[in-house]
Amino acid sequence: MKIKPAIRFVSSIVAATAVTFISTHAAALSSNVALLGTASQSSQYANSTHPAIFSMAWHANDGNTDGVFGDLSVNHTYADTGNGVGNGFAWWSVLLDQDYSVQQINVWNRTDGCCTDRLRDFTVSLFNHGTAVWSNVFSSTNGPLPSTTFSVGSGGGVVGNQVMVQLNREDFLHMAEVQIYGVTPAVPEPQTYAMLLAGLGALGVVTRRRKACK
Repeated sequence: MKIKPAIRFVSSIVAATAVTFISTHAAALSSNVALLGTASQSSQYANSTHPAIFSMAWHANDGNTDGVFGDLSVNHTYADTGNGVGNGFAWWSVLLDQDYSVQQINVWNRTDGCCTDRLRDFTVSLFNHGTAVWSNVFSSTNGPLPSTTFSVGSGGGVVGNQVMVQLNREDFLHMAEVQIYGVTPAVPEPQTYAMLLAGLGALGVVTRRRKACK
């Protein structure tokens, strides 16, 4: 085989393998994986006119961004303190069904004219099997109207399996929805690595032969 055609041939193999390798790792927003998770919260609010069914934790990951509390699509806690989790204030969490490379989190506020400012200071955190791997703080004079977006890992994604929203002050915590966008972490097949390494090795051999022929 002639040197130049050999270089072109091996280079095409390396390029094709690299494309496969890169596409395997490529980040792309997928569906809202929060829908597949199990929600919990620090407490469940109830009063004489609104029984506990109005305040369920799963209302914040039911796929409905309706912010009207009476429409059964808003979670609601008491103004908790000293609950032993994080800073001790009211919290909501969703345990995902598996590990995901989380790229974006959207938090939707209650919008029925009551109490939007209760969500004015909170921390959203991503955990990987109990270890905090990312967090960010929303702080404003009012809560999100109607929502706010967090890019996780500069949008490139961070692997985790649980998301928590926790107030940074004593108050009731209620949200219309928490959306979590990410993909299953991709692991290239062993043969992809093998092809890439073999191609690079072959390219090196051909290049050395080309220099020797000069």
